[in-house]
Amino acid sequence: MEHYLHDENYNKAKLTRVDALRGDSLQDKLELGIVPSQFSEFASQVQKAFRGCKLRASAEGVRGLHVYMEGDTYTMGSIWIRSSDEGDIQYVVSSSKVKNSRHNSWSNEHRQCHSINLKTAVKNAKKYLQRLSHADMVKATAHHCYDAIHDYLRSQTKKVDKMLCEVFDAGFDRHGGVPHHVKEMFHLAEMEHKFLDLEWNMKLSKTRIEYKNHAQTLTDCSSDMYYVRVYEKLGTTMFDVTKTASNMSIYEKATYDFLGSLTVEELPEGVIDKVSAMAICTYEEFVPCVGYRFDESIFYVTQ
Repeated sequence: MEHYLHDENYNKAKLTRVDALRGDSLQDKLELGIVPSQFSEFASQVQKAFRGCKLRASAEGVRGLHVYMEGDTYTMGSIWIRSSDEGDIQYVVSSSKVKNSRHNSWSNEHRQCHSINLKTAVKNAKKYLQRLSHADMVKATAHHCYDAIHDYLRSQTKKVDKMLCEVFDAGFDRHGGVPHHVKEMFHLAEMEHKFLDLEWNMKLSKTRIEYKNHAQTLTDCSSDMYYVRVYEKLGTTMFDVTKTASNMSIYEKATYDFLGSLTVEELPEGVIDKVSAMAICTYEEFVPCVGYRFDESIFYVTQ
């Protein structure tokens, strides 16, 4: 899965997950003696500028280093050095926050700033290497959630339509509804009415359950959800909670309703139960009436 932030001009900035970093850390590179002196000084000053930050390469053999804080989902960006056309050493800072107008918006250089001056490079790092805000985190992950819901809805619609045709010889109509007699049969099944044909009775019950799940998924597709990030702080489990908008475009400017960093006692009603239920789900899994698990610590739950 690729991760991006989009702006109002439809431009996207690639994000890198911290748990996807597979290369050496800065300390590893220093111990191996494979860091040029200029880059060592640059990295050292960046590390001082962001107290507690970590620096690690994305893969083995990659010279650049991503900068991140422990516990974050995405890195703040990356730094490296390169030689300019004139033979000078250039210090490079790359981040989703950079908009370099000297380069086309679709190019990698659009998200980079370059300097041959170390002090300027460190200033660039302080300016552009930023942890993602709560709104940025929602923007970067919400569309994965709502895409998963719509994918689930499409597969569920096909499944239920097939079941309806097998039981009633009539599937969904063009408006997504079912004939009146089908609803009446579902009502009888809900009242635990027993039909003479036990096998058909069982099929009816299963179809009714799947139809109800389908109806709930339709509701989930158009309902706003809570974004919930779970983490530990000073020995206490905390929850960053933000209301999201199901119909919000990934390109739009939006003011998300951040409810705060909450303890379990402060969470909106039902949230902790749904987060707990999804803790056993696989990543990127959607559960009707409950929510969507993005990864180890990020969940979307129905309101």
